[in-house]
Amino acid sequence: MFRVTFMCNDTRLGVALKGLQGIALETPQVQLVANATTVNGKVRQRVPGSSIKEQVLNHIVGNNIKKITAQEIKMFVTKLGYAPNSYASIVYRLSKNKTFKRVAPGTYEIKH
Repeated sequence: MFRVTFMCNDTRLGVALKGLQGIALETPQVQLVANATTVNGKVRQRVPGSSIKEQVLNHIVGNNIKKITAQEIKMFVTKLGYAPNSYASIVYRLSKNKTFKRVAPGTYEIKH
C-alpha cells in the first residue's frame, strides 16, 4: 500500500478527485493551502507580513496563554499556511532566546 499526497490548483481539484474515484480505498483528505505559490516548479507557502515566530508570539500574547503544547503550535502554524512540521523550528528558536521553557515533553511555558 502507498499513501499519495499531491497538490493541485482549485480548478483541477474536481478532475483529480474523479480520477481517484474507485481507486482510493478511503475518501481523500482535501485541505486548503493558504497563500500557496509556485516557485521554480515547487509549491511554497508564503505568509506576508511578519515572521512566523512573531505571529506565534502575537497569538500567545493576544490570547494570554501561559502554557502551550507542541500540538497547539502545530495547529496554529497550519492555519497560517505553513507546513505542520515547521512548529519544531519555532519551538527551537523561541527556546533559544528563552521565550519558551520546556516543562514536560511537548509542553512549554511562556515567559512574557
